[in-house]
Amino acid sequence: SNMGLSSYAVTNITFTARGSISFLNPIVVQVLGLDLNNTHPGGLATVRVFSPYRINNVSLMYSFDNATWRQADLVSASDWEAFFSFYTSPGSRVALKVIANLNVGEGIRVEYTVYNAFAVAPLAVYTLADFPRPFIDEFGDASSTLILVGASDRRGPCDPAHTIDVAAGMYLAYALGLHAKRGVPVILMDWQAVNFNSTHAIRIFRPGNVIAIGGPGVNLVTWYYHFLTYRGIQQLPAYMAADERGVFIYSPSSRNVYRMVNDYGQGVNVTDYAMIVLHYDPADNRYVLIVAGLSGYSSLEAGKWLTQNPNLSGRAVILKFTDYEGDAIIDKIEIAEIVP
Repeated sequence: SNMGLSSYAVTNITFTARGSISFLNPIVVQVLGLDLNNTHPGGLATVRVFSPYRINNVSLMYSFDNATWRQADLVSASDWEAFFSFYTSPGSRVALKVIANLNVGEGIRVEYTVYNAFAVAPLAVYTLADFPRPFIDEFGDASSTLILVGASDRRGPCDPAHTIDVAAGMYLAYALGLHAKRGVPVILMDWQAVNFNSTHAIRIFRPGNVIAIGGPGVNLVTWYYHFLTYRGIQQLPAYMAADERGVFIYSPSSRNVYRMVNDYGQGVNVTDYAMIVLHYDPADNRYVLIVAGLSGYSSLEAGKWLTQNPNLSGRAVILKFTDYEGDAIIDKIEIAEIVP
């Protein structure tokens, strides 16, 4: 059937009539992807607005509280229809407001508001125990996931990344491929998905869940969430920080600090750490998996470790790597901490 919206709607029409004038229902709104319960699965919503008359200057607003209105993004438009998109809020009810000028007689201005137009399914809460979900959806499709690696040149606040991070990304793509029934993840360099300037990563503009490889110094995605953590807007369950002694991984729940001991290529015992962090970003309605080590070797080993289908749990895992000879061949991997 052609799904309908809520029947609680208000239409205001402003027009000038010289003599008689008549017109049909001037605006029709169709939300794509609704189920039989008039519910959207969440994430990016696409709305079609069309009319039996030519449309000029059409816009779409949306609200989660029937009071605060936000502008939807215009995707495409023609004389008879327009498509808009916006990100939904899990578990909410969405109101829609269309404002358009129609070429009928001397012109009609229509403001069409549908309150509680449709519902949004509540968010499924994932932990690392669900991996590779949600990066593979319930249909076994991996194509909505972005794997973002740092580029090899300096961009914004990030230094050049090493090719070892690309190798870690290959392991993660392989891990998804083991479980996906169709589709492949989109593999990009970080600057192809993140807006940034000389000092900040501003926003992730591509939709979809994200897997990022590398620490905040070499990956714009990791830098973005690291910065939000320090601003107090969001808090990752584990993140990297630095002091006068160097870079370390920090667990806010346990307050444990994990530092690298010695360095590779010196012929001495090396202790290294990496974090695997799963974070839900409510602003963009996306899950983010960050795989980052205190060195490129531990980033690579963490990605490889994930392909072995380990028994995971919690929102973050901090791994400890031991290299007895310091030759960059890891001899021992342990779970240092699981962050619930």
